[in-house]
Amino acid sequence: MGSKLRRDGRKHLARRKDGRYCIHHMDKYFMGWTEDEAYDKFDEYIMLQAQTEAARMNPTVRQYSTEWLPRTKVGIGKKTYNDYAVQIDKLNQAIGEMLVKEVRPSDIKGAYKCFEGMSESTIRRAKMLWSGVFESAVADGICRANPVKDRTAQPHRGTRGTHRAITEEERGLILRTEHRMRLMALAMLYAGLRRGEALGILIERDVDFERETITVRESVTYNGNVGEVHEGGKTENAVREIPLLPQLRDELKGKKGRLFVGDRGEVASETAFRRGWESYLGALGRERNGGIYKRWWGKMREQQGKEIGEWKEVDIRPHDLRHSFCTMLRDAGVDMKVAMQWMGHADEKMILRIYDHSEGRIQREREKLEAFAGGGKEEKEKEKSAG
Repeated sequence: MGSKLRRDGRKHLARRKDGRYCIHHMDKYFMGWTEDEAYDKFDEYIMLQAQTEAARMNPTVRQYSTEWLPRTKVGIGKKTYNDYAVQIDKLNQAIGEMLVKEVRPSDIKGAYKCFEGMSESTIRRAKMLWSGVFESAVADGICRANPVKDRTAQPHRGTRGTHRAITEEERGLILRTEHRMRLMALAMLYAGLRRGEALGILIERDVDFERETITVRESVTYNGNVGEVHEGGKTENAVREIPLLPQLRDELKGKKGRLFVGDRGEVASETAFRRGWESYLGALGRERNGGIYKRWWGKMREQQGKEIGEWKEVDIRPHDLRHSFCTMLRDAGVDMKVAMQWMGHADEKMILRIYDHSEGRIQREREKLEAFAGGGKEEKEKEKSAG
């Protein structure tokens, strides 16, 4: 063959019986019909390996976080995992193309803008997840410090107490208004069901008219837009039995199937539910405004003058109905432990927000205490008038 080395200084390759040249590197084989072809394939592989290693040691936020999530969040539920994925996606939309080692606290501060108008708990969960990403990067030697933990990177204050009890006027609208979402709304209002739990109810199986109970067995969760039915629910106490109140019992009698389904009778997609709820709010709005469609309201004002007034909007979220049921339990004097069981809460924290954090309730109890102790308002008024 002449010289043992090629002109580029590399060794000549031996030809195999099939006529090809081969390079064996580690556990891989790179073959070509010419030496150059075999070496080109080998060089391409080595270059790719070098780029991969460089990216591993100096990754972008997107590269690192998308690998971090499945590596660290193993064994959690699909819904929880998807929630985490949404939080990671928001981080990547803001600073995904930055190198991890170059992210500053001010970059994190700016990334929180995507949570404007969202709840305090949502922002807090995002902060914990983002901090986990950068804490892992510190441990891997990719960056020196966790920018999420820096005091200058603290997020803005989110909204608190965003769920509310509906008004008596709104309750009347719900009871009067016919709509395909009506049963769903009544189940959340008079049984305290979460959205997914209400979607999972099968009337002929879960509603016992003789014992006057409604049993939560299944829940619908969303993987993307598709609704999936699962046994159990959000917490370990989600499977439970709830009293079937007359308002709900009378509406469910003689009915079968699920409380709300898609157009073809299937489990409703998230889009179908959202559109159904928007349609329902529109129906409630018409009921509140004398049966008139909102889009006609402006023309009527032009024709009849200002005395017709402004359109009265109806803005009720599904969880407001569950919140209203819990408030109703409190006002009826239902024991907190029993209320926890009926609401399907895993601990006391959630229900305490309603049971103990009501200013009206606290004030009433305080007045009772003052009266018992001899320092009530009536006594004080007497003392004042006597003076």
